[in-house]
Amino acid sequence: MNQLSTPVAEKKGTFILFSTTKNLTKTDLKKTFNVKKGNLVLIKRKHIDEGYIFDQLFAIKTAAPNDGIYHNYEQDKFVTHIYSVKQNTCAKDFALMKYGAELLGGFDVCHSDLMTLTGMIESYRQIAYFCSHGKNSLKSLERQATEMSEHQIGPDTQFQNQLQDVINSIEDFSHPKLIEFKEKIDDWFESHKWKDAYSESDAQNDQHNILVA
Repeated sequence: MNQLSTPVAEKKGTFILFSTTKNLTKTDLKKTFNVKKGNLVLIKRKHIDEGYIFDQLFAIKTAAPNDGIYHNYEQDKFVTHIYSVKQNTCAKDFALMKYGAELLGGFDVCHSDLMTLTGMIESYRQIAYFCSHGKNSLKSLERQATEMSEHQIGPDTQFQNQLQDVINSIEDFSHPKLIEFKEKIDDWFESHKWKDAYSESDAQNDQHNILVA
């Protein structure tokens, strides 16, 4: 009789995010966050995807779909470094004073948490693309139809009304889905914000409050 293997527990870590031109070192970060050990990743080349997922997370968290802003990027605030430590081991107070706005905050995560986030972000991205590019393409066609109609060489008003109906249908279909996935991503954001080793409350940066928006 075959015995079931004992499941291997996922490693849980805190990913601390930076946007800086400074030369960060593991030795300095270890002292700053008062941890025994940690791993520092520079976001470039083979690690570009690690930074991109959090860039997307921040851009969606501060997006305003109702205003047609599906991703709100801060061009000078892309993630440049990720310092990972064991969950509930790091102290944040000195780091906040030392790095200020360069410290974007962080998240308590395991591999499955990141996979869940990646899936939600991809769904949101596809819906946003469909919504924005679909409407823009139809509006461009609508403008062309109007110009042709003015020169009496194009479609009549009925065709233009049909185009507008399609545009409205895209909005009716895509917008609720967009809001649904943004809310899911916002919930993930809030529930995984990193916690200080010496506090039960969520860690937050008062100087750069992107993590508490």
